[in-house]
Amino acid sequence: MVPIDEDVTYGADRGYEQHYIDNAGVKKEVRGEPISEMNRGNKINSCDRESKTRDNDRQAAFEAGSKEKEDEVKKKKQEEGDGEKCP
Repeated sequence: MVPIDEDVTYGADRGYEQHYIDNAGVKKEVRGEPISEMNRGNKINSCDRESKTRDNDRQAAFEAGSKEKEDEVKKKKQEEGDGEKCP
C-alpha cells in the first residue's frame, strides 16, 4: 500500500478524508439501516460541516484541508485533461 499523502496535520487529514468521501461516490448508504449488500460503506462524514460544538479553529482546519484537496484534484484533472471523478 502506498500513502496518498504524507506529513499532513490532523485537521488537513480529516479535510482530505471528507473530500474523498464527498467525491468518490462512497457515501450513499443509510445510517441506522442494517448492513446489507445494498447498504454498506461510508455512512457518516469524516467531519461535520455544520458542527455547533467544535472549536472554530479546528473546524476551519478541516474545511481548509478539504478545500486544499479539492483544488489539488482540480488542478491535476486540468493538467491531465481527465474529466473522470477521482479522489
